Formats: sequence, C-alpha cells, structure tokens
Amino acid sequence: MFIYSSKMLKPLLTIGFVFSSGLSRIRDAFLFMKMLAKDAAKLREKAATLNDELRAALESDSGGEAFDPGRKTIFLVVTCGQAVRTILVSGLLGKLRERYNIVIFSPYYRSEHFLNSYKAENVRVLPWFDNYTLRLEFLAAYYHMHCSSSGTLKSIMENIEVNAKQGSSKKIRNAARRQYKMLNFSVLVGKLFGRKTLSGVHQIFLWAVLPHGMFRMLFDRFSPELVLSTAAHHSASWPLTHYAQDQGVVTAAYVISWDNLTTKTLLDEHVDHYLVWSDEMLTEMQEHFPFIEAQAHVVGSPQFDMYFNKEGLVPRDEFVQSMGLNPDLPYILYATNTPIAMPEEPQIIKEYWEAIQKTDLAGKVSLVVRLHPKDMISRYEELGELPDIAITLAGPPEWEGADKWLPDQEIMAYMLNQMAHASVSINVASTMSLEGFCLGLPTLNVAYTTATNKKRENLLWSFEMYHSSDHYKALVDEGAVLVAHSKEELINATKESLKHGATRKEAMQKVLSQKVSYCDGSSSERFSQVIGEIIS
Repeated sequence: MFIYSSKMLKPLLTIGFVFSSGLSRIRDAFLFMKMLAKDAAKLREKAATLNDELRAALESDSGGEAFDPGRKTIFLVVTCGQAVRTILVSGLLGKLRERYNIVIFSPYYRSEHFLNSYKAENVRVLPWFDNYTLRLEFLAAYYHMHCSSSGTLKSIMENIEVNAKQGSSKKIRNAARRQYKMLNFSVLVGKLFGRKTLSGVHQIFLWAVLPHGMFRMLFDRFSPELVLSTAAHHSASWPLTHYAQDQGVVTAAYVISWDNLTTKTLLDEHVDHYLVWSDEMLTEMQEHFPFIEAQAHVVGSPQFDMYFNKEGLVPRDEFVQSMGLNPDLPYILYATNTPIAMPEEPQIIKEYWEAIQKTDLAGKVSLVVRLHPKDMISRYEELGELPDIAITLAGPPEWEGADKWLPDQEIMAYMLNQMAHASVSINVASTMSLEGFCLGLPTLNVAYTTATNKKRENLLWSFEMYHSSDHYKALVDEGAVLVAHSKEELINATKESLKHGATRKEAMQKVLSQKVSYCDGSSSERFSQVIGEIIS
C-alpha cells in the first residue's frame, strides 16, 4: 500500500512542481510589468523636466554663441567625466570646432563650471538626461551575459550563483538571489523572443514614453549631420541616436574604455558607425556584439595624447613642492580603486607604508596617494597624518549628478605631472597601468587583501578577476606589470623598481600597442579625421 501510494504521489508531485513553477514565472512576469510601468512614469517625468530645460536653454544665450551657417553641425552626447576627459579636455573638441558647429548635450550642463568652460563660438551646450538604467535594459543585459563568450561575464555569472548559495552575509545572499532570479528570467524571455525582439521592445518603449516634440525641436533647430554618443554603453544617449537614425541622420558611438566590450553587457545597437581604441577591440566587437550592424573604425584614445604632447608639464621640483613633499626624494604614486571595489585599500596602503619605514628606504622615498574619482579622502585621514605622504584628489566633485568627476585642463595637467615625475606607479588593475606605460613608468599591481577583510562584500566582481579578466590579463601574461601577491612582494618590487627603473619597457610597449592604437599623441587627430570621413 505504501509503495502503491508513493507511485501515485510521484506524478502528482511532478505536476504540482510544474504548476508551481509556472505560477512563479507568471508572478515574475507581472512583477516585471509593474516595474516597467514605474520605469515609464519615472522616465516620462525626467523627459518632461528635460523638455522644459531645453526650451529655456534655447530661448536664452547662456549655452553658447551663434552658429556659422556655412558649417555642418555635430551633436555630441557627453554623459560621464571620462567622456569629458577623452573628448572635450583632450583637444579633440578643438579640432572638431575648426570645421563644425558643435552642440554638446550633457547632464553637466547643470554645472556652471562646465557651462562656462565649453560655451564658445560655434559651440552650444544644452542639458541632457543623467545616466539611468531601465528594467528592460537589465533584461537585455542579463540575456547578453548568458549568450556572451566573454570570460569576464561568465565569471560574473558564476559569482552571482555562488553568492546566491553561500554569500559571506545574508545581505549579499539576498542581493545575489535577486540577481540570479533576474538572470534566469531574462534567459527564459530571451529564448522565447530572441535578442532582436528585446531590442525592438526597448526602442518601442522609448518611443512610447519620450516626447517626440522634444526631438523634433532639436533637429529642426540645428539640422545635425552627425549624432555622436561619446560612451556607447550609456543608455541615456540612446534616445538621441535612435531618433537621429529614424530621421536619416548619420549616427556614431565611441567605446570609451578598453574593458567595455568584455565587461559591459549593452551597447547602442542603433548606430551606423562604431569607434574603438584598437584592432584588438575591433575583433572583440565582432566576437561579442556580432548583432550590431555598424561600420567600425579604429581611432585610438585621445586621453593618452597628453603623455606624448606633454602640455602643462612643469619642472619636477616645482611640482613636488606643490604637493608638500621633498623634491630631493623620489616618490611612489599609488592610484586607488573605488571604495566599493576595494574597501580595504586604506589599510593596505597604511601597512605597506609602515613596512617601507622598516627597510633601508625609510626617509629616502615619499608616497603620493592619488584617489579614484569615486574615492573619499575621509577614508585616508589616518594615513594623511604620517610624514612624507601626500593624499591628492582626482579632482573636486563639481555637482550632484551620478558621476561627480568633472575634469578640466588643470586637473588633467596635474595628473600628467603626477605620472611624469613619479618613480614607481602602483594600482590594483586599472587604466593607470596603461597610462604609466606611455611614460615607461615601472608599474606594480596589488593582488592581495588584508587579513581583516577576507570576506569581500562584492557581488559580481571577485578579487581574483582583477588580473585575469579578458581585457587585463595580457598585461600580466606579457610581464608588462609586476603582480605582487603579498605586502613583502610589493615592497621588494618597489625596491627593485627604484633601484633599476623600468626593466619591462619592451613588454610595456608591446601591450600598449595591442590595447591602444595611435598611442603617440595623434589620437585626437585620427579621431577628427574619421569623423570627417563619416560625415562626408
């Protein structure tokens, strides 16, 4: 009887599980639709505010001067501090201004400093959306993560699954479970409807929510020949490129960082041209985003031009004294990570510097800690009290937007001098390594954490991924950087670098050529030429 009952119960339990699973899927779909409605209301509100701001700006002359009617017009969408640095501060804007009228759309319009810096003859500055992410974009992003061949994205998915089951805290486990649930839901929807449908639904959503009159007003007023998104993965710029493409206006997007094609999950699919740093990124574009039908161009990155043109470089003694340090001593430049990515970094630096004082380097070297734009000086108060140390900001926060870093010529000249006059550069695994290669600066990477921070509260990016991720591992494999797995290794590497200088120059140049084409001071010129070719 017991055996008979168990046989009868088995199919009933199976049916119950399928039914329960189906109900769960239906419930997820309803919750998702509810979130979409909230997104629509929020975006509609943002668009209404933006529409009013645009009309007010166009009626005033606060955003710039009159345009030359004999020139063609370019729309530049600038959505982050990195784009300000790469496109506006680098000299590229000046080259484009020589030939075109420029309309800069940016959330930084709300910063008086930004407005006054860039409004000029044949340049107009107008407000735009701050960065946002819609639930539809999350859906498409997770589906891309599932389909992508990027090893970095695969590692992120593994981290989500591991943290959902055995995260270091209840908070992490719950957050990971929400992410894991969203990942599975997106895979189901993606398999049912396909990537093209997800992209199409997103575009329809934008068309349904955003006011068409706002775009008509802009395009009728300026008649642009080109709309250029300066950060292809920022969806805040997509409504402008989508409308432009619908109107037959040429569109382009720049992949602003070397890691974007292997770490980002979404790029603007509705553009005619893509601009990338290198042939390597061209290959990554074809491999990871084959569904984007756009012509790709290699233009390098104007952010590196300053290391070769050296505009703003001052004598070493003068600069070192301005940081409050002894100009007779060499200094180590430590560039920090974000507080979320490296919460223990103040402790790592403190322990490293205290250990340095117990070696024969004591009193013979200084330390400059350059904070990441998202880092906070309050985290380093204890370190700042020690002798021969300077704690410096990447730049003061200029406004209350999502990205508070607003670099200008002065800030970038300061960074150039910090790099050019350093004797050793240390970071965890950032673009600062490539920047050091431009100057042949010995570069060390931190690959260890402190004993008190073994459990890292990082949901997606595990510590081990820093030096093995797709975009970065070549620097390690080629020996362009020395990776220190302990405080002792970092101290020994520091000593060797101070004594012998850059012994890895050949590897540095090889990797730099691989990652950044035209890394000779000519990227702005090349970028401008390609823009001209696209327009003509």
